[in-house]
Amino acid sequence: MLEVSHGPPPAQASPPMPASATTSPTPEILASNILYLHATLYLTLAPIIAMIYDHSLTFDQEVRRIWRRPLSGASLLFLMVRYLSLSFGVLGLVWFLSPITNTVRKPFNILTIELFPDT
Repeated sequence: MLEVSHGPPPAQASPPMPASATTSPTPEILASNILYLHATLYLTLAPIIAMIYDHSLTFDQEVRRIWRRPLSGASLLFLMVRYLSLSFGVLGLVWFLSPITNTVRKPFNILTIELFPDT
């Protein structure tokens, strides 16, 4: 037969805190995170630099074929794709290099890395 208790539920012990939440990161973890950040910086910077280089190489052709002719749907689409992608790339790079704290940046990132986790 089932026993029914009318009192408050028994107190449960809270789960133990992980070791990483109570200790500071080791030098190996910090070095690994710094290496990861450097790689991320270079992988973020490389396509934007390549895009700027491509724009500078093809700007004279753009002036000849797009700007000196009447605007059409295709030329407007070309200009939107060309300059919106460049502006988003530059804005993303500025955002990535800006000194924003991890607390502010965290809600906007899907993947975050914390050099100094909150304790």
